[in-house]
Amino acid sequence: MNPRLHESVEDAQLVLAYAAKNGIAVDQATINIVVTIGNKIGAGEVGDQDEAAFWPALETLAAKISPVTVLSLHATMDVRATKAPGLLGRLFGRRLSQWSVARRAVLWYTCLAIFSLGLLLVVQIYWLFGLSITGDIEEDRAAYEKITTSMASAKPEDQSKMDDQRSTLELEISSDYKLLERWSTPWEKICDSSKESCGCSSRDAGAYQACMNISRETSAKVVLDILQRYFLPLLYGLLGASVYILRTLSSQIRARTYSEASNIDFRIRLYLGTLGGMVSAWFINPEVAGGLVKTLSPFAIAFLAGYSVELLFAVMDKIISAFSKQQ
Repeated sequence: MNPRLHESVEDAQLVLAYAAKNGIAVDQATINIVVTIGNKIGAGEVGDQDEAAFWPALETLAAKISPVTVLSLHATMDVRATKAPGLLGRLFGRRLSQWSVARRAVLWYTCLAIFSLGLLLVVQIYWLFGLSITGDIEEDRAAYEKITTSMASAKPEDQSKMDDQRSTLELEISSDYKLLERWSTPWEKICDSSKESCGCSSRDAGAYQACMNISRETSAKVVLDILQRYFLPLLYGLLGASVYILRTLSSQIRARTYSEASNIDFRIRLYLGTLGGMVSAWFINPEVAGGLVKTLSPFAIAFLAGYSVELLFAVMDKIISAFSKQQ
């Protein structure tokens, strides 16, 4: 007897049960062949004629349930545990060993989406906080210089008032630099901010502090630019790809078309979407583009590029087509 026959008969019985539960009509002859060979395998009485009749019947069943396949049915069905699960074998009130491939995929990609969302929120808040601090420093410094310049030509009675305003701005600038120092602590531990590294070698405490403030502000602008241009778009692309995968996974499981091979497509989509979030900033400029794209922020475009990689590829194809026509 063919060693694969027993497994194939079980698959045929599974397909037959799925067709019966979902109201898919199967001719009686095909049902009789599957039932008969199943009984004969149990009794060990399968002959060559039985096997020859079975394979066309299995082909008929596979065509009846298409696009659902045997592999997709196995992937979306929970199995019974053969061993007693331990404490770690239980998750969300269910035995992990009983979970189907589809349920495990949902858990994995859901955790990935939650992780990417959490990391994105942390980095976004950190970036916005640093951006707000550097913006306040520039505004207060500009106002301070303006008042200082105006004091030279101001009336004596106005100079006292302007001097008070300048003192207030000095306090605000000092406070902003202290906030900037706290904000820059994570990356200053990696990048040395000593006297030698920033070029501040003066023994005067005031001059040294001013030099450190300028050095820290310059470094902060570089870090903010890196976060805005590279890290945040990557995270938005990752989140967009995760959302697309979860949506597609839900549709496939509902239609019973998900199989373990689908994970290969999902992983590739994840990589392309993450990179697409960053690359989208290189090809799509909302200020130059027209239509709906003009109203979107770069981060929204990065999310869309991660969710729909085809959008990025369409832009790249247009660019390539434009250069090809010129040649």
